Amino acid sequence: MGKGSCCRTEDAKFYMKHKVYKPKVDEEFEHCVKEDTGLGSSNHLDLRVKIARKLWEKEDKSVQEAVIAENKEAFERLQNLQERLVEGGGLTWNNLGEEQEEEMRDFLRA
Repeated sequence: MGKGSCCRTEDAKFYMKHKVYKPKVDEEFEHCVKEDTGLGSSNHLDLRVKIARKLWEKEDKSVQEAVIAENKEAFERLQNLQERLVEGGGLTWNNLGEEQEEEMRDFLRA
């Protein structure tokens, strides 16, 4: 992978931010935070990722396969966007599709 290349998100982290499974991760996170009053704010992301990995491992194989496929598709779209940018393909917010725009905004927030 060259300098500036994008890399695929770990499947458990993709699961953690997925609109269907994020509420499950958030609920478990809130439960853990309430139980552990000594938890510093700097540890919140680490805890959230640990929770996501734990829940990910417990998911049915069919759910994992579906999320892996979505993650792969999202990565391929991101690679295409990056290629358009590198090649000077005139990529602007105005010529992104609605789905690509949302993905790009999510990517930039991550």
